[in-house]
Amino acid sequence: MAKDQDFDDASTNKRRIKAYKIFIVLVTIIICQTICLIWLLHRHNANNPDNRFGLASAPFKNIVQEAFPTVDFSKVYPDLGPAEIDQLQRECFSIRYAYSPFVQFEPVPVKKRFIEITQAGYRKGLKDQPWPPQKEDLVIFVFGGSTTFCYGLSNKETVVSLLEKRLNQLFKDRNVRCYNFGRGYYFSTQERILFEQLLMKGFVPEIAVFIDGLNDYYYVDGKPQLTSVLYQHTGRESPHPEPTEATRAMAVQTILDRYRQNLRIIEGVSKEFKIIPVFVGQPVPFSEFSRNPQTFPFPSAFPGHELCQWGYSKFKEAAKRGEFGRHFIWCGDAFSQATSIMYADSIHYSYNGAKLLVDAIIRKVMKKGLLEAFFKDLPPHRDVD
Repeated sequence: MAKDQDFDDASTNKRRIKAYKIFIVLVTIIICQTICLIWLLHRHNANNPDNRFGLASAPFKNIVQEAFPTVDFSKVYPDLGPAEIDQLQRECFSIRYAYSPFVQFEPVPVKKRFIEITQAGYRKGLKDQPWPPQKEDLVIFVFGGSTTFCYGLSNKETVVSLLEKRLNQLFKDRNVRCYNFGRGYYFSTQERILFEQLLMKGFVPEIAVFIDGLNDYYYVDGKPQLTSVLYQHTGRESPHPEPTEATRAMAVQTILDRYRQNLRIIEGVSKEFKIIPVFVGQPVPFSEFSRNPQTFPFPSAFPGHELCQWGYSKFKEAAKRGEFGRHFIWCGDAFSQATSIMYADSIHYSYNGAKLLVDAIIRKVMKKGLLEAFFKDLPPHRDVD
């Protein structure tokens, strides 16, 4: 009996040792996989410039001040102290995005001191806007990229907030609500799809404003920002041709053709829903703008906008020929007479820049009479020059 007991104990010990070894192996595998995953994520983040702008992770550094260490940002933000400037810049460039069907990504709702993005996907304005929009209000949806969202500006200082304030001052008999659907990285195709998605959900504005130019030149092939990342899982991305005068000219023509088609589609949809569309050709620091230390204290623009610098004049020429229709207004010259700083960084508007752009939009929209259907007693356009 004692021998049998000894045999059972030995057998049990062997099983325990075997189980312990298996456990150690499994733990080792898990640890190794975790280390590999962390390394891969770190490598991806290091090699992916998108992360610097909040698509995958919030920056630990202030990327604006890191990019322009010699700029005195107190001149851009005379009403803010250094700590407040730093916080505003960090909040803007730490916006996170989540996957969204068809538009590819959308901003994650957030509420901070200077930045607030609502659950409905728009940025909070000067005042709280009700959602869903109220039928008794004059509802305006504004679409665009980060320059419309206004990276570098607080909620109350954005182009959309100033547009709402200005319209309410001009037309006291109407309660104007402007909703800021500007989103980082978006260009005209994504804006069109977002517009259609809102209509599909039953959110129908009376006026829809689209502010574009800069990002359409950035996304030459018409593919949204995260396409290259998705290609890693779904297929191989086609190579880009080497930039030459000929390929640049072809790229610009492709951009303008795509923009023109997006406008036609938006106009068709707007007509069906009885919406007045307004298309704005936006100002950029590469065209109709005198860059000097008083208006532009930045040594260079963010990389990737070389094509815009090379060919934005073609956009203006097409606009002058009337290729974008009656509902298009050219505001690329909004900063042509600027005497103060127009940009909060090298591409996003400062508060003074936002004010000048809004003034140009209102002046030119009125001159074309695009809002006559809503305002029966419009003042002459010269009254708001």
